[in-house]
Amino acid sequence: MAQQLPGQCSPHDAGIKSIEDQYGETITGRGLHENGMMVEMLVSQSGTWTLVVTRPDGLSCIAGAGDNWETVKPKAPGSDT
Repeated sequence: MAQQLPGQCSPHDAGIKSIEDQYGETITGRGLHENGMMVEMLVSQSGTWTLVVTRPDGLSCIAGAGDNWETVKPKAPGSDT
């Protein structure tokens, strides 16, 4: 399991590079909140994951981390399967 701890913060580029280098995780998705906060999910091939939240000033903090990540295919709108 990844050793990142919620609340660990650093400048965005340095924090992402550290996660990539230490855990082999890469950004698989991101979204922007209306308040300017960005959320990014990093995932490794072995299933570890880290959720990073970045403030508008560029400070990124780990919101959560774990293992056994599973990517699921979204259901089509109106579909039961």
